[in-house]
Amino acid sequence: VCVFAPSPESEETTAQICAHIEDALAQVSERDYLSCSVSASEGQSGLTTYTATLAFTPTIFGAYPLRRVFDVELSPIEHPITMSVDSYKPGVFI
Repeated sequence: VCVFAPSPESEETTAQICAHIEDALAQVSERDYLSCSVSASEGQSGLTTYTATLAFTPTIFGAYPLRRVFDVELSPIEHPITMSVDSYKPGVFI
């Protein structure tokens, strides 16, 4: 978010910025038990709030994802991080 959101290129949409952020996060978390997603919402005061969610699926000693135990489905553990940016004032984070 700090790299792509504060000063977007002209005519770049929030969906394109989210795609850039998601690509950058995917390069760092190239594991089959990690996944990330990024969404954005624009507020009334000109603030854009970006939410990145990292999902972790438990593993067996890091070998492979554990999706089911004793016929019980295990859902991923999710960790959302939110950051708001003022689109009209580059570099301002809230």
